[in-house]
Amino acid sequence: MRKLVCAAVIALAVITAGCAESPSSANDDTLEVSQAEFGKDWPLTVDRGVLSCDGSGVIFTTPDGDEYGVNGTAKGLGHPAIDPIWKEDHSYDLPGDGPPLRVDISPLIDRGLELCQ
Repeated sequence: MRKLVCAAVIALAVITAGCAESPSSANDDTLEVSQAEFGKDWPLTVDRGVLSCDGSGVIFTTPDGDEYGVNGTAKGLGHPAIDPIWKEDHSYDLPGDGPPLRVDISPLIDRGLELCQ
C-alpha cells in the first residue's frame, strides 16, 4: 500500500510539473538590445530595451515598461504594434499622403526569433 501511495504522489508531481508551463511561458529568456549594439541599423526611437518571446511572437519592452509586438505573430497575439516607436526612414520619402516608410526592423525580429527557439 505504501508503494502505491508513493507512486501516486510521484505521478501527481510529474503531471503537475508538466502542466505548470504553457508553450508561451516555457521560454522566459530575455535579451537586452541597444542602439549602441545595432549602430545605424537601430530601427527604434528609444535607445534600448529588452526582447522576449510569446510563443514565436517577438516582444520589445522599453525602459519605461511599455511592451510592443515586433512581428506579426506578436501583434496577432494581442500585443500592440511597435509603430509608435518605429523610426521613420526619410531617405526614401515618397510624394503624397501615404504612410511613412520605416527603417528595416528585420534585424531586431531576427534577434528576437533566436530567443524563441
